Amino acid sequence: MLPIKSVIKKTLLFLINVPEINMKVQHILRLVDEHKQTVIAALKNINYLKIIDYGCGEGFFSDCFNQSKYYGYDPNINKIIYAKKKFINYKFLSESPDFRMFDLFFFNNRNYSTIAFFFSVFRLILFCWFIVWHSLSPGPNR
Repeated sequence: MLPIKSVIKKTLLFLINVPEINMKVQHILRLVDEHKQTVIAALKNINYLKIIDYGCGEGFFSDCFNQSKYYGYDPNINKIIYAKKKFINYKFLSESPDFRMFDLFFFNNRNYSTIAFFFSVFRLILFCWFIVWHSLSPGPNR
């Protein structure tokens, strides 16, 4: 029987090579990059001392901001732990700060259609993995 990591890797490689999935992933990556560039361009002409990224999650937008002025806040401690590991020089908070100390607030409106797409791809990966696993596992009739 193949190791689970090998089966997952082969399944992901197969799915990436499906043209429709590959095109959709590339489109999403372009949209994300454009969104970050828009944020960076909008901040060029704004003078601020401290910014709070409210609902920062894993710190996805933190690198758009000056690290000495940036504070990311999210109530989910697991997301904050991840963000602190990934963006070492940025400040992240899991407890609600005193919002009066910030002069700029950043809120990111999540693209739920993108999340729905990735969820559907994830379900497809799980389904493919189940088919492969089921066909490779020994059973009473095999």
